[in-house]
Amino acid sequence: VALTGDGGDEVFCGYNRYDFIANHWPTIEKIPYPVRKFISNHLSGLNLRGITKFSDLLPTKLHSGRLDTKIKKIALVLRCTSVEEVYNTLTTLWADPADIVLLDEAFKISFDDVMLRSDGLDNVEKMMFWDTLGYLPDDILHKVDRASMGISLEVRSPFLDKDVIALAARLPTKMKVRDGKGKWALRQVLYKYVPSEIIDRPKEGFTVPIGIWLRGPLRDWVEDLLATKRLEKDGLFKPKIIRKIWTEHLSGKKDWSSPLWTILMFQAWNAAQK
Repeated sequence: VALTGDGGDEVFCGYNRYDFIANHWPTIEKIPYPVRKFISNHLSGLNLRGITKFSDLLPTKLHSGRLDTKIKKIALVLRCTSVEEVYNTLTTLWADPADIVLLDEAFKISFDDVMLRSDGLDNVEKMMFWDTLGYLPDDILHKVDRASMGISLEVRSPFLDKDVIALAARLPTKMKVRDGKGKWALRQVLYKYVPSEIIDRPKEGFTVPIGIWLRGPLRDWVEDLLATKRLEKDGLFKPKIIRKIWTEHLSGKKDWSSPLWTILMFQAWNAAQK
């Protein structure tokens, strides 16, 4: 049996987007929309190729992740008019599915029901609630279950114990996000047992080099799934847009690895159904 920290971010407020919505969105929201849109347009028009190499010049807390991706996200967030829009922007790989999907109405994901059930919560609590009902079970726990069961390993997540969740729900937001850091209450306990330099390191994931693989050993597989004739026959995605994105990724002009992966997974699944 292995113990994991899954659920700690959703229950005790660990993701960067919680800090953003608590400490930065209220200020951004006060800026007149035309001004925000103007700034967004200019950020979107920047040539971000190679800008990631300058990320070391930024404060340590901003080192994780790609700088170009962060700038793109900022540009999109500036166009948001509600916390719901901010959430969708920060958690989706395609800003507008209609850009690539022909049958966009059929593929739209509606958060209306979940969002209605979050009435009465503050903005941070809403995001935590949406993540707990969506991202946590549909992404995080799903991957953990597959990976662990694949090698006959039992995994337990103490942070998802109902009593722990009930306790966390009673804590005010200021005990979860404070001084620009998430999981504040947990940190105070941990400081008693673990050196602060270990606790306060930048959050890091464990991603794999999908972008390099798509240009290398997986290239033939991608070309097959994203062939123009195949896309046209399926009638689901816009072939010209998809091919343009794939060409840009191959040339190294842009890193489309994560958005492309979502299309490739759907295409692979769709092919398996036939």
